[in-house]
Amino acid sequence: MSENISWRNIQEGDQFAFKTLFQSTYKKLVLTSIYYVENTEEAEDIVQNVFLNLWNKRNKLTIEGELIAYLTTAVRNQSLNVLEKRKTKKKYQEYLSFNSIDTNQYLSDPFFLEKLQNAIERLPEKCRLVFIKNRLEGMKNKEIAEELSISIKTVENQIGKALHLMRDALRDYLPLIAMAAFIK
Repeated sequence: MSENISWRNIQEGDQFAFKTLFQSTYKKLVLTSIYYVENTEEAEDIVQNVFLNLWNKRNKLTIEGELIAYLTTAVRNQSLNVLEKRKTKKKYQEYLSFNSIDTNQYLSDPFFLEKLQNAIERLPEKCRLVFIKNRLEGMKNKEIAEELSISIKTVENQIGKALHLMRDALRDYLPLIAMAAFIK
């Protein structure tokens, strides 16, 4: 039935043609999506979004060939996007879970705190001052540059130098340093 539906009719706003296309292809497209995402509700959402986008962008889209081929490709691509987002979200959650445990462990370790303090104290004076203002006091690079009458590039270089020296001094505690680099 979908072979008889004209893309031109849908582009011109023929709701009956669009409804017919939806009804004749919906189940097949949901099954296609389920193959990838392995979740019926998610697959139904994907197919509905593909149809919604098709209708909303009908005036801008150029579809060569069969509508069903276009829809199948769109559903497959959206399903793969969902899988990629799922994978990224899982990696991020694992990363947060791993690092929050390690961070808490290090922050309660007096030996680490002492090594951290020693590493900060061993930094060259200007480097230490910039690092403390940025990482411990939470000042922005521009604010530090203005306060110390130096360029923003110098501030950036000093922070980079400090992180490099501290990374060497705290080699055993690199997971915490990685987390601290994001905390301001």
